[in-house]
Amino acid sequence: MINIYGPQNPLDKVTLWNTLLSFIQQHPGKFILFGDLNEVKDESERLRSTFNRSEAQDFKSFIADSGLTDLPLAGHLYTWMNKDGSKLSKRDHFLISNPIIDDNPDLKAVILDRRWSDHSPILLDKNHTDYGPIPIKFFHSWLKRVGIHYLIKTANDELMANHSGTGYILHHKFKFFKARL
Repeated sequence: MINIYGPQNPLDKVTLWNTLLSFIQQHPGKFILFGDLNEVKDESERLRSTFNRSEAQDFKSFIADSGLTDLPLAGHLYTWMNKDGSKLSKRDHFLISNPIIDDNPDLKAVILDRRWSDHSPILLDKNHTDYGPIPIKFFHSWLKRVGIHYLIKTANDELMANHSGTGYILHHKFKFFKARL
């Protein structure tokens, strides 16, 4: 794990990306780089502030060349705000090596509410949510079958005739439709 506070000077950023890339290439393993990298990947990650396409391209090239993935951030759109709130940016990142993501497919980063700093805290979380068994597998190709819409409508009509009211459990409805398919 490498905590980074990135420089603001464009030439210093390129030096940082090259240094980190060299380190990653010389030390095979799993990496998590995180912190205020003072960089965005595209214009949508800035609001009312200057976007530099060349700097963003250098950053994206570093991410790709190093085999890292910029973990999507949930919760809020931006991670930084200036003092008067007129400029916003998503300049904090979690760059994670692909083997870590493969081993932890439920890994996510959540931007929490900003309170005392110009940066919002970010929570790296591995929380697997189990929604239970899948009630039915439905293949898109089934919609191309002749008469499928009629079959679904008649099955629904039959179901509603035998089980009046809206309280009939969705799981049972799916099972009923599956038997008809």
